[in-house]
Order: sequence, then C-alpha cells, then structure tokens
Amino acid sequence: LRLRHKLIPYIYSEAYNYHKNGIPIIRPFYYNNPLFYDDENYVNQYYFGCAFMISPIVRPIDNMIERTIQRFYIPEGFWYDFKTGKRFYGNHKYISFYEIDDYPIFVKKGSIIPMAGDNSYMKCDNPKDLEIHIFPGESNTYYLYEDDGITMNYEQGKYAITEIDYNYRASNYTLIIRQV
Repeated sequence: LRLRHKLIPYIYSEAYNYHKNGIPIIRPFYYNNPLFYDDENYVNQYYFGCAFMISPIVRPIDNMIERTIQRFYIPEGFWYDFKTGKRFYGNHKYISFYEIDDYPIFVKKGSIIPMAGDNSYMKCDNPKDLEIHIFPGESNTYYLYEDDGITMNYEQGKYAITEIDYNYRASNYTLIIRQV
C-alpha cells in the first residue's frame, strides 16, 4: 500500500494518458506477446502504465524453502527489477525465488517514474515533493500530469504538464525538468 501511495503521481499521469490517448493503464501481457496467451506460466503478467511489467505471484510458498518459485518472461529490450535494480535481458524466460515480502515488478530501460516523496505519505492532496526514479539504458521523456485533484477545472485547461527529459549516454547523462 505504501508503494501504491508513492506511485500516485505516476498513476495519475497514466490515467490522464488513458483519458487523452486511450492507452489503458493495465494491459494484459499477451496483448503485445500473443504467443503467451495460453501459457499458464505467463498468462497473468501485465503491463502497468508505460513503464512497468508485473508478474503476479499466484502459487503458494514452498514451505521447505520458504519462498515461492516464480516463472516470468521478460519482453524485448532489457528491464530492471524495480526493488533491487537487477538488470534482466529481454526475450528470455526466467525462474526466480521470492520471499513473502518480495514481488516481481520490472521496469523497462529508460523509464522515468515520478513518485511522491516520503513527506506525502497518506495525504490525498498533491505531493509537496517528488522522487524521480530513472532506469538507465535509453533516453526518454515523461509527461507528469497534475491538477488540483478536487474540481473539474481541468476541463477548462487548468492543469499542469511537466516534461521530464532524461538524456542517456553510456558515460554521461542529464535530467532536465522543464518549466511548466
């Protein structure tokens, strides 16, 4: 729940993206990878917004090793484990072991994830501070959407879109947060 709350800037921006462009926030994995439509090991995987790929754990924990054995497929490119930062190469099937507090959440290279800062925990208004998580490997731009969160003023154009540019080079990178 804490992670979901911290992801509200990302979720809100992705909801705006759906509103404007019709791209659903949650998309089944097999939409982009039809070969896995009936594969019981990967059928539950899904994309969450423009950056995340989730592989839900649906099997019980093995009591002997106190972990669950999880099979997942990483699509083309390379992706990072959101929690550990471990890099996974695409177009491969993987098997990993997860403890009760772990969860297979992956982020594709070049992703920019705006998150509420720690001072925003359990507040419903716009966050006062942001954490911006960046996953290297590719240049990217993210459009952070914000409105007052209360009124319908966004219908009259009263909202802000902040452009966050990440320019990646192997030994040099820049992050630019453009003026609204």
